[in-house]
Amino acid sequence: DVSGPIRQDPVTAKVSTVAALPEVRDWANAQLRAAAALHPTGVVVDGRDIGTVVFPDAALKVFLTASVLERARRRLAWGRVPWPMQRR
Repeated sequence: DVSGPIRQDPVTAKVSTVAALPEVRDWANAQLRAAAALHPTGVVVDGRDIGTVVFPDAALKVFLTASVLERARRRLAWGRVPWPMQRR
């Protein structure tokens, strides 16, 4: 389970730079499509560009939104607010 380590500062600091590379985005999108193809009854995925770029023709798309206040509360709870704003 890498869900914890991939959200730590050394990784998140580089995500935007790496994800901006067209070759990386194309490869990642192809991997997502290939993984989904293994499940013909469907998959549940979330993330940026999932419904518009990765699976633009999906039969069902659900978009969840949250207020600015709720998003800020979640980031603070997840420890993703940079110091000095973060409570310790």
